Amino acid sequence: MTETKPVQSAGDVKRARTRAALLNAARALFTERGWYRTRIEDVAKTAGVSAATAYNHFKSKQILMGFVYRPLVGRLLKSVERALKDDSDPMDAILRHFYDLAALARRRRQLTESLVAAMHEQTLKHGQVAVEPDEEDIRHLVPLYTMLADLMEHGRKRGLLRSGSSVIAGAIFYTDTLLHHALNLREESAHDTALLMLDQLLLRWAANPEVLSHHASITLDPDRQGEEDLSLVLHRLMRQGPRESRQSLANTALTREYLEAGLRLGVTQHAQHGDMGSVADALRPYWNLPPADETYREIERARRQAGDEQEFHDRWPAQDDFALDLLSYVLWTRYWRPESARKSAELISNAIDPVHAAQEVGNQELESILESPVIGLSFIATAAADRFPELKTTTGTARKAIRRKWAPIYEEMLAVNDLKLRPDISIEDLADILSIVVEGVASRVLSGPQEEGERLRGLLRKAVLAVLVSAVDSGDDLKLEDLLRRFIVAPRQISSQ
Repeated sequence: MTETKPVQSAGDVKRARTRAALLNAARALFTERGWYRTRIEDVAKTAGVSAATAYNHFKSKQILMGFVYRPLVGRLLKSVERALKDDSDPMDAILRHFYDLAALARRRRQLTESLVAAMHEQTLKHGQVAVEPDEEDIRHLVPLYTMLADLMEHGRKRGLLRSGSSVIAGAIFYTDTLLHHALNLREESAHDTALLMLDQLLLRWAANPEVLSHHASITLDPDRQGEEDLSLVLHRLMRQGPRESRQSLANTALTREYLEAGLRLGVTQHAQHGDMGSVADALRPYWNLPPADETYREIERARRQAGDEQEFHDRWPAQDDFALDLLSYVLWTRYWRPESARKSAELISNAIDPVHAAQEVGNQELESILESPVIGLSFIATAAADRFPELKTTTGTARKAIRRKWAPIYEEMLAVNDLKLRPDISIEDLADILSIVVEGVASRVLSGPQEEGERLRGLLRKAVLAVLVSAVDSGDDLKLEDLLRRFIVAPRQISSQ
């Protein structure tokens, strides 16, 4: 028997709408103006209510900030809960937590700066955070300190971290330090921040030297490492020798310069058809791979330093090796669009109207694809993928990485608007579906007449809304097919009675 949900009164509905309006207004103002330049009175005015009404919902600015940011840490809380329940390595769980927090702080930089200011103000007024939960303390509403403390206590119980010191004090120190890095050291990636913070924590807290030596073998999952690690992309370079030394070579500045030089030359050159005897020949109907000496000269033009033939062949002994790795790099740069993800995250965080924000995110992604200088070469690489499996591997790796970028953004969009997905749709499913829709429209825009462009952009806005309307659970807890069956079958049953 299906449980009947209680019907809300008109007063409850009005209160819920007022609270949502206040949270939306606060999120936008804290993001735009920061902590110190935003008053509750400003939030109330933006939400269209009186200051007294705002204080009736939120007793202080700190509590308001806490409820604004709280939905954004839901993913981190779930990850910590899973780590505490299973038998995974506590150090690995701490590293993943550091990465996820650093990525969130970088993605929501302005809002996180306001959160940090609010938490420090709370500490100055009330002292160290209490161990017992307190819903009137922002440091418990947004439990960044206690999440890390729980993971450290987990490591202590497993004998990996030492006893005798205050876990909560350590958690506060390392969390604050991580947030400082994520917010202020823009050249440092979330991946590098996470590794650095685990190093610092273990130097102080490791129970014995074996823990430190074991840490050397702990790494982030490949899809968490991000765009920095080209060893995930350059398959031909990586197969020439020992993995550790090749990984270092793949990530040198000169390696990237060779690839960028080949990309610039490949975009601007065309060629005649040839036979299909090699990689370069197979691609020649579509693209002229530049000779190695032209690549050296292109590097010299770009950085006033000549490329070196021996250095080039240390990476790619044959031109075919360079051709495949260059195309893999093209695919990687097409799918990996961190700047687009950052802009979309900012758009969602500032949005008063989430419906408009969802449409604009889809439109931003479309324009990002259309403006990409590698879009044409990526189609060539896709066409050649059947003959060269490395290209498929790169595409899969890149899509997996970009899914990890987008899934938290969509999850945050749902969380801040108090929405959930249908039981048969995961947040990763939603990210993939929306990505497929955007890429499909981009392909149609590029291959069709120019006058079709605006119509297709309008269709994309409708398609994004259609996906979200069907994916978001309206309170019936039905799977998609059951929902459609209700639409089709129920009216027929009623009409036949």
